[in-house]
Amino acid sequence: MEKTISVGIDFIIRKCKADKNRADIFARITVNGERKEISIKEQINIKDWNSSRESVSGKTTEIKAINYVIENTRFRIKEKYRALENSGALITAEIVKNAYLGIQNNQKGHTLSELLEYYQKIWKFKLKPGGFKNYSTTIAYLQLFLQRHFSTGPIYLSQLNMQLATDFEHFVRNN
Repeated sequence: MEKTISVGIDFIIRKCKADKNRADIFARITVNGERKEISIKEQINIKDWNSSRESVSGKTTEIKAINYVIENTRFRIKEKYRALENSGALITAEIVKNAYLGIQNNQKGHTLSELLEYYQKIWKFKLKPGGFKNYSTTIAYLQLFLQRHFSTGPIYLSQLNMQLATDFEHFVRNN
């Protein structure tokens, strides 16, 4: 299942409450319109911020160090996003933020395979063999579909969406 994910990493400033001439720098992670922000724990003079370049203007050692922190933060967030994408995990702004911060955010809930096993266990003895054959055929197709399209890991029920259902329908009609 090919799914297009829109990801953006921007740096913004917010004025300090104590000193109106200073600002804190934040990294804003946007995934499919959902935003999360992370403070990079740096303060600058507001007049030194270049919003179009998303960096601090100037040539002092302190400013160069802050710009290095900004670029390093951007790189590490992209690196975490790519790792999540390669593992086939569900990707949201919150999950990318937690990955960057080192917070484990494992998927919760049941997998589609667990649900299929549960249905088989429940309905196998309640239905006559002729009635159960439709369930078993659908379960067999779903398992084959999952093996071919999601070899990277399990599909959690929270990840089910209309695109997955449409892809499965296409798979059944063509196999």
